[in-house]
Amino acid sequence: MIHKDVLMRQIQQMTEALAQALALISDGRTDEAQHEIAEALDHLTEPGTRPLHERPVQDAVNHCTIDGTLSTDLALQVADMLRHQGDLFRRQDRFEEAQRCHVRALALYQQLLGASTSDTPLPLDIHDRMAHLKEVIDPNRLHDDEQAAVSLS
Repeated sequence: MIHKDVLMRQIQQMTEALAQALALISDGRTDEAQHEIAEALDHLTEPGTRPLHERPVQDAVNHCTIDGTLSTDLALQVADMLRHQGDLFRRQDRFEEAQRCHVRALALYQQLLGASTSDTPLPLDIHDRMAHLKEVIDPNRLHDDEQAAVSLS
């Protein structure tokens, strides 16, 4: 029960942070939105460690896996946060960081599709989200773990 309570709290916090970040983006306050997203993602990792987008791709998946099962809700929230964080990095011409965020978001979306059943509630536009990521990811700049983690076809 404790795991479920913690998971639900994480999902709620991620949802609220994403909503706040999107409102800031629409107001043109991208630096504040970037901070909001980074802070929310930092809550998933141990204090004093590298941000999620700087870690191996598998770490993003592991942070969304509870008792050996990928949490659909948490993985969607984290993927969306990483996708938006990557988009913000691109606006700031921080292309390496953007790429790392986008790859991790794509890996999560692909894991979600791979683990889903006909009953799994996925966003109707998940394929559009993935197509966007595939367009902005430069396959020539992928690190080894990134190449192994995502399919760009």
